[in-house]
Amino acid sequence: MKKRSFLHIQKQICGFLSAGLCIGMLCACGAPSSSGHSGIEGVWYAQEPGGAVLTVAKDTLRYEHYDYTSKTKYSFGETTSEGTQILIRDEFWSLIDILYDSDADTITGHDLPHTDGDGGYHLHVFKRTEYVPTPEPVYGERTDRSDPDVPKEFTESRITGLQLTVTEPFRDSGDMAPEQPDAGDYSYTLAVKEDGTAVLSSDFCRDITVSGEQMEELGRLFFESGLPSLNGLDIFTEGMPGGTQYYDLSIAFEDGQEYHSSANGKDVSVIWYTEGYRFHQYLFDLFCDAGYNAYTGGFHSTGPMKRIGLPEGESAAYAVRTEMIKTELAGQAYDYTADTKYPVFTAEGDAPAALMESLHQISEQYREKAEAALQEDYEMMAAADESVWRNAERRYAYSFYTPSRETVRKGMFTFWLSEGHSCSMGIGKYGYGYYPDMRFAIDEESGRILAVNDLFTDEEALCGAVTDALCRQYPYEEYTGYFTSGEYSQVLKEALSVPESEGGIGFTAGYEGLTLFFTDELSKDRDHPFTLTLYYDSVQEILDDTYCSVR
Repeated sequence: MKKRSFLHIQKQICGFLSAGLCIGMLCACGAPSSSGHSGIEGVWYAQEPGGAVLTVAKDTLRYEHYDYTSKTKYSFGETTSEGTQILIRDEFWSLIDILYDSDADTITGHDLPHTDGDGGYHLHVFKRTEYVPTPEPVYGERTDRSDPDVPKEFTESRITGLQLTVTEPFRDSGDMAPEQPDAGDYSYTLAVKEDGTAVLSSDFCRDITVSGEQMEELGRLFFESGLPSLNGLDIFTEGMPGGTQYYDLSIAFEDGQEYHSSANGKDVSVIWYTEGYRFHQYLFDLFCDAGYNAYTGGFHSTGPMKRIGLPEGESAAYAVRTEMIKTELAGQAYDYTADTKYPVFTAEGDAPAALMESLHQISEQYREKAEAALQEDYEMMAAADESVWRNAERRYAYSFYTPSRETVRKGMFTFWLSEGHSCSMGIGKYGYGYYPDMRFAIDEESGRILAVNDLFTDEEALCGAVTDALCRQYPYEEYTGYFTSGEYSQVLKEALSVPESEGGIGFTAGYEGLTLFFTDELSKDRDHPFTLTLYYDSVQEILDDTYCSVR
């Protein structure tokens, strides 16, 4: 779609134009001239179903579409390799960016949103001949092996086997994003076990286990749908283009009933577009519920396995508060406020002494940071130019270091510490705002602040797993070899071995895996540092049991 040129659009004509006017392109005022392009005159037809008709006279354009008609004056503008500009006198007309290509003998122009109702800026091509629809393509042989004598009704029985292959073309849903699964080919094979559960295989994900309840729901979807009426349908046309709707469904039942239906292209029943799509969607959702990520193609298991730091309770044994430091500068001619906060941790129960000592040290470190930040804010405010003070509606500066998300996990105490700096006048090194986060995980017994490496038994294997995951999630950097360079590997190993508070990689523990927060040094040439989820099922063999629970 050609990009709209705004160079030709000038200030909107004063007043409201009548509702009958359409959008157009404005030219510089002056007497229209068609000198040198007299061959453009005549009747032109839009090359699309139900297209408009454009009549070009010596100095006027007439646009007709169904019962709507509009005329405007025109002149010629610059000629380029794309054609000659047709400049329109009326700002609000039916087309913009109109070009006459004398070599191709065509006129082109774009519409605007309220002329077509679906976003506008669509290219329209006009030729001297009326639009002739393109003949439908002729495909290969159509084979119909349908059996009209097979049952069209089924008695309810347990499904014991299923095979489904489906091509789901893109579904245009206007402004809404298409439903998952998106356009593509999907194959499913389901084999039922004696206990009523089943193994579901696919061509896009690892095998998963389907529960008895889910099998019952799958059967309900079939028996309560219109799919049984398609039993015996078996039509296939060769040579259909890629992405053409196609399905092939076979089901075996415990009581011996069998079902088969298959079709592609125009022979796909409307019933499949509704009922069959729901059937396919349910199978796809089973994979998503089991841990398949439809957007990345990754998979994390939802079954029992070692998982790091699952919450074992809220921080009942610890109390966290923020202490405010606030002082007013003496001798300043203008009124303002400046303050800062830092965290204070206290025990409310039988908290390990080593942990409390570590939290006390963290508190002291941030108290010193808070005092230093406050002093910087004072000096910054005092040094501000008089004009800055005079023009400011509000006059304050503040900094804070606030803890949140405190949780007691197996063997460790975790929390986030949010840092913030802001000045209402936008001055100083942080301007109007700077709000980074820091994540802490502390061993409860030793009081040691943990690094990512402390959660694993093999540092080399961990570094390899992280590198592999980065390559999957960031294909451009993987293509350039950024992650696999010796320099990057060395920096990565070091960053995994120290806590985030000392310049290492930060982490949070979730049910699916560890979320890693990379440093700026490891994320060069990017607007934002890398983040990565390291799924537990990819690192089960190297997880340290100290901080793990099997769930």
